[in-house]
Amino acid sequence: MKKTKRIISFISALAVISGMFYGCTPDSAKETSAEPAAAHQVLDVSAIRAQDDFYGYINAEHLLGTLPAYGEMTWGTFEEVDAQTVQEVLGLISDIVTSEKEYEPDSAEYLIKNVYDQAMAYDDNAAVYSEVRRLCDKINSVGSIGELMELWKKLYRSYGANTPFLPMVRQKYFKSGEFALLIDQSKGMCGNSYEDISDSDEACISMKNYMRDMLMAISYDKDTADSKAKQAVYLALEIARSTDFSAGKAANPFAAFEFVSEEDMNGIFSNLDTSVVKLFFGLDENTYGGWYVKDRGQLEKMNEMMTEENLESWKTILISELVTANMEFLSTEADSLSEYGSGEEKEYSVCVNTIASNLFFVNDLSALYAEKYYTAEADAAVREMCEQLRQSYRELISGADWLTDDGRKALLKKLDNMRFILPDAAVSETDPTRAELIKESYPQTLHAIRERYYDDNIGNIGAKFDMTRPIMATYEVNANYNPNNTVTITAAIMHAPFFDPKADIGTNLGGLGAIIGHEMGHGFDTMCMDYNENGEYAPDWLSDTDRNAFVERAEKMQGYFSGFTVLDIYHVDGEKTSGENYADLGSMECIVNILKDDKEQLKNYFENYAVTYAETRVDSYAIDALESDEHSPGKVRVNAVLSNCEMFYEIYNIKEGDGMYCAPEERVSRW
Repeated sequence: MKKTKRIISFISALAVISGMFYGCTPDSAKETSAEPAAAHQVLDVSAIRAQDDFYGYINAEHLLGTLPAYGEMTWGTFEEVDAQTVQEVLGLISDIVTSEKEYEPDSAEYLIKNVYDQAMAYDDNAAVYSEVRRLCDKINSVGSIGELMELWKKLYRSYGANTPFLPMVRQKYFKSGEFALLIDQSKGMCGNSYEDISDSDEACISMKNYMRDMLMAISYDKDTADSKAKQAVYLALEIARSTDFSAGKAANPFAAFEFVSEEDMNGIFSNLDTSVVKLFFGLDENTYGGWYVKDRGQLEKMNEMMTEENLESWKTILISELVTANMEFLSTEADSLSEYGSGEEKEYSVCVNTIASNLFFVNDLSALYAEKYYTAEADAAVREMCEQLRQSYRELISGADWLTDDGRKALLKKLDNMRFILPDAAVSETDPTRAELIKESYPQTLHAIRERYYDDNIGNIGAKFDMTRPIMATYEVNANYNPNNTVTITAAIMHAPFFDPKADIGTNLGGLGAIIGHEMGHGFDTMCMDYNENGEYAPDWLSDTDRNAFVERAEKMQGYFSGFTVLDIYHVDGEKTSGENYADLGSMECIVNILKDDKEQLKNYFENYAVTYAETRVDSYAIDALESDEHSPGKVRVNAVLSNCEMFYEIYNIKEGDGMYCAPEERVSRW
């Protein structure tokens, strides 16, 4: 694991709060179809023709010489805009904490400024170190697995020590407007992924050394710490070998979840000697009757490992998680932790680590960001764009003669019911209890904030899920479609080149318009097709005739996209990327239908569309992404999609024999 974190990582971690939806942000590989350059050959970008490689024709000059930053796997348009957004968020925090203004106690600014002031004034890391040492002594005195797990829950709630499981109260993906209890798949422990340690001895050694350093921080000698850490890695490896990594990479992520009754769940965790809902949430009754579980086999293996024989290893893991969570205070107090500190000035550390990376501040920062950066001008333009896209989809669906009359009516009803959630919906009301979170000292305030976040999560049990609120932060450069039939659009993605209120219609449709059209298209892809117009799971809402017609068209499209490669060798998985390719193709057809035969605006659309997916990738990551990412590589998302557009052929004079040419009988269409 990296011992220091870049600012962009913190902001990104905030925005990704365990979402299960379709986002437009690409996590894909760089695709190449041209002949590889010879060693030391200088690429002549002027030789790239639009007719052969439209993506390269538009982006090569910009990308030439551009490499991902050290430690990063990718760099491109999305990352460039994200970097700008990071600075805006930090500037927002800076403006608040340096202001002389007296903020109202119920405001987000009040909480942020007071946390900052307390952190800047706090200079007693030794006291926190003593407190953590005391807690570690308490961990070591525990005599049973059940007792340890009960203590673990308390240390997670107040001190941030990550738990082996991921129990959450989350939106119910199979019935809109409701919450459910969910246990997601755990990706790893102590900052190391299960997939990495299962594949690499080096990763195992890294994990062992990390936990050794955490134990040495609380005065274990090196040999003892090393021995305990090694045993803990063996335990982690057992869990890793029982983890279904494909569940996290499934083309249909919803299919990975199964409903497990409370009685069955208690059986899965038989070694805990208490009900699961009691342990995790302190409740006597599960009002939902059970849990949605992503990786049952992983949970069963964890339970199998929860024996007295492994008690010391679980203690090692908990101590490592506790020390990690409080690194901000401890890295100056223990020699073994000196390399894990931020190495930055305290003000920087406060702004980034304390505020930007604290999950509790997500909603507050999201609202403040929307208030500052989401203008009335942008709001009016985006709302108009959304309705233009809706009308265009209405025309496409109405003209789809391969659907039955009932099928068209059903799809049109779902389209009409689709709601757009814009950044203004993130603006929250004042909260008079915010002031109660400010305690006597900075560490005590952090405890109170963590406890509130945990308790608010539990408070959602039995409540209604508010489908009018954004499900991601307004400062995340993204948009998404949620199966409850909503499209969320953030303020951060309304930056050029994605969107500029002063730009022409073609350019904006090539950026944000293509993204919104893509998300709307997910409402009709082969996965979300199982959800009706109300966003409820109802596979029979479409007839078998219409469903089979979709499958037939999807299969042809899957074969088409599977013909594209990364590094001329590794093929795109057309089946895995089917939903995203469907959405890209549908968005293109939707926008071309809006612009009709306006060649000037169509040209602007095509060119800005290519710009938005400009990217460079580390080769190894480009290859790995073919397995892990449901999106096609950026170059494929441009060239493969546009090669199916008749107006593109006309504007750029594409002829048979050109690289962008696709024979008419081989082209695919969404509608």
